[in-house]
Amino acid sequence: MFRDLAARDMLKKLLADLSLVKLDGVAATLTKHVETGALRAVNNSTVGTSKLLHFFFPEKVPIWDSVLGKSFGLVHDYEWSREDRFIKYVQEVHAAVQLERMPWAAMNFADCPGFEASKVRKIEFTLYAFARRNRHALAARA
Repeated sequence: MFRDLAARDMLKKLLADLSLVKLDGVAATLTKHVETGALRAVNNSTVGTSKLLHFFFPEKVPIWDSVLGKSFGLVHDYEWSREDRFIKYVQEVHAAVQLERMPWAAMNFADCPGFEASKVRKIEFTLYAFARRNRHALAARA
């Protein structure tokens, strides 16, 4: 999982930086770490790294994967594995978080009483569920 020690060290720096920023600084922080190895530290993959970052910061970093990439018209692995595509996705999710007319209460999918998912998680999960439900239509469109 962490074969590249330099990438692991860069990931530690990214984690430290993300712990200090507010939501509006997440994309800039990720951009600062482009091509350092940090965004590919888990299995040499932006997808794997996004999952780890989401685990640490579910209120800041949405999960990015091939299902979501395909829902945005990205067909090939090299398209959704790009660091800049992941960062653009993060930016767009954060822009959606700022929308006042979002039905936040209706988007609560947590099964645990008293648990409220972050807005970032709600958006990411909604996009993922849409993509999974409509994968055949999305594939035909590509």
